[in-house]
Amino acid sequence: MSEENKSPVSAGYGYSEHVAGEASIVFGLNAGNVRLTKFQYTATGGKDGADLEAMDIVFTVKGKEKGHRQFPVIKAYAKLDGGGQEEVTDPSHPAMVAKRQELSATMIHIVGCFAEKKAIEEALVANPIQSFKHFCSVLQELLPSNFSQKPLDAFGAWQWQIGGEAKNTYLEFPKNMKHGRWLSPAIEPIGDKGWQKQQKPNAALNEVALRYVDADGRVHPFTRNGWFMESNFAKQQKEAPSAAGQAMQDSGGSSSSDW
Repeated sequence: MSEENKSPVSAGYGYSEHVAGEASIVFGLNAGNVRLTKFQYTATGGKDGADLEAMDIVFTVKGKEKGHRQFPVIKAYAKLDGGGQEEVTDPSHPAMVAKRQELSATMIHIVGCFAEKKAIEEALVANPIQSFKHFCSVLQELLPSNFSQKPLDAFGAWQWQIGGEAKNTYLEFPKNMKHGRWLSPAIEPIGDKGWQKQQKPNAALNEVALRYVDADGRVHPFTRNGWFMESNFAKQQKEAPSAAGQAMQDSGGSSSSDW
């Protein structure tokens, strides 16, 4: 072995300190550190690039990617009169129409951070939508060339349930608009303390239970009600959480106050 290739026996050993990785997304308001880096139709949006239509949407939070892929609506669930629900695939069924409107509202919510509402409406009226791909292409054209440079505010929430082989739920950006706005152009707070989280304990189901306020008393448009704050969206689920781990989770997060 040459002298250049020799390594001391102690290589890799010695003083070291664990540095916890900073989470890219937090529950609630992610203020000004979000960017939309991709908003593009793909025909290979399935697992491992399998054929499947999708709108490939990618955000970055503190520089780390967060996928938000959306898929065309091919089925929906309709409530039955006697209780329960049934799967429907007829495009004209009210449940299918509602589901497509829900998807449309979500994608327009994203584009609305970069284009005026009137411009979006005019573009969609002038181009009667023929397909999911067509819808995606019309929305893509509305984005400015420098869209990836625009700072955004976004609301992070926990997944509703543990999926697949995961051991716990993860933070993500909402897939629909059911619980309020979750994306907007970054709103600069007044004062050097930024947006301060305020929570209202025991708020009624439809009463505001979470909000963000700046030093001037302005309230950020992202708010959530009592139902949301008591739901799975507001807490992480784990298969077998330890008492210590749960205590650490409960004590984490930004400073907040009640009102």
